[in-house]
Amino acid sequence: MEKNKYFLSCDIGSEYIKLILFEYDNSAKGFKPVKHIIRKVIESDLNNRHPERCIEETFKEAANDLQTDIKDNIFVNINNQNIISQTVLNKIDFDRPFVINENTLKDLNEIVFNSVDKHEEIIYLRTNKYIIDKKTTVSNPLLIEAKTLEVENFLVKTDTRYLDDIENILESASLSATSIIPGVIAQGEILLSTAEKNLGAALLDIGYSTTDVVIYEGGNINLAFTLNIGIGDFIESISQILHLKYKDAYYIYKEYANLSEKNSETPISFIDIYGAKKVVLVGFLNKIIEDLLGQLLIKVRSIFTNKNIKCNAITLSGGISNLVGIRGLVSNIFSISKVKIGKLNECKSVELSDNKWATCFGMMHIATDEIKPKPTDIYNIFYKIKTFIENLLK
Repeated sequence: MEKNKYFLSCDIGSEYIKLILFEYDNSAKGFKPVKHIIRKVIESDLNNRHPERCIEETFKEAANDLQTDIKDNIFVNINNQNIISQTVLNKIDFDRPFVINENTLKDLNEIVFNSVDKHEEIIYLRTNKYIIDKKTTVSNPLLIEAKTLEVENFLVKTDTRYLDDIENILESASLSATSIIPGVIAQGEILLSTAEKNLGAALLDIGYSTTDVVIYEGGNINLAFTLNIGIGDFIESISQILHLKYKDAYYIYKEYANLSEKNSETPISFIDIYGAKKVVLVGFLNKIIEDLLGQLLIKVRSIFTNKNIKCNAITLSGGISNLVGIRGLVSNIFSISKVKIGKLNECKSVELSDNKWATCFGMMHIATDEIKPKPTDIYNIFYKIKTFIENLLK
């Protein structure tokens, strides 16, 4: 990515589509938000319009209003149950002791990318560590002499059909994605501190249609997964229990979620399709939501247990993170005392400080890392100098 250019971070969710335009600030060596757009996708669905049309309109609005060169710097998130994360170990054996260079690392990456099925694509790759001669672990192996080089990578891959869907949406606005990033990993970058990642922590994002989880251990990503269960399923259960249309249940839930205190005698009233006023007590909704949320959290906990994962803290994000009592419920089910709501502490804009913007800011951080000078670039220069000197001495 070139400096002095704009960067468009696009978070396509089931309930909202959010876009932030960032400008690279040379003096601060980072990005600053200069414009944002948010549109409620679910509203179009409730009003019998296609959500896809709402998304297309939002991108067209962005393309028309931003009036900037963003063609080459567009990052988009992806969250669905078809993403697969795994830690893989690949190696190269040399015939004789060999000084590792930049081309060696490129060869290792090619091995990883060529290992996936033809209908899959790697959308995220992160190196955890290198192992020299099966015994010495290093973070950067350049200029080290070895007979065997192994690399442990964490990767996320998905079916190319889902990537095609995203590309088609962007093309409708004459845009194309520079990169497609797992949304939950982007959130982990911005909502979890380095200390939390080192000690072992999980990010739990309960959104409208999915629940996304990323787990860090020893500073590295251990696991990331998505469950196709979210707030929309809770609303569907409310509509069935109260014999309501989904649209009415949706607005009841949103009013419930906006209450700061969940007093059991607090009434929520609404007008149904026949014009009759109905009332439901918050205490009744408390019970429904706690039961449904408890079932979801137990399912997530069982995945932790099956994978033998232990984390010391959990950070909550997504539309359900602000519900009163959710931290206590999570703490009880996971037997963890450190449960917090994710905050965008680095964001100076009050309007953008809500964690619903975390995916956009997380992708920005990943982009920032991509344009920083990398240690591998410096080592490569050293390697060229070393080779030049050796050739002179021959």
